Amino acid sequence: MDFEPEINIMLITDSPPFVEKGIILKLNSILATKYNIKISTEISNLNQTDLIISTGLYVNLYSESTSQIPKVFIFPQIEERDKFEILEACKIIHEKKINLLDILN
Repeated sequence: MDFEPEINIMLITDSPPFVEKGIILKLNSILATKYNIKISTEISNLNQTDLIISTGLYVNLYSESTSQIPKVFIFPQIEERDKFEILEACKIIHEKKINLLDILN
């Protein structure tokens, strides 16, 4: 995975820190075996973000700066539908990054 392009994920939640930590652990268990991911909760990293995963609709507060970033809205317990949407979004991002690398090489 270290040689794969990194997918930078911004997690935005309206949950307490211990729930947020659980969401991060669950996302890692879903994605880490398939993709090279980095999960951040710091809004200051927004300009490097490939995907926003959010448990609340308030992500629209950043609408101008995030309009081009794909978003997946999930439940804090991450249901099967959420897993599918997250995996699909990461697949698309990964393919775009691989294609970009091919073009540059």
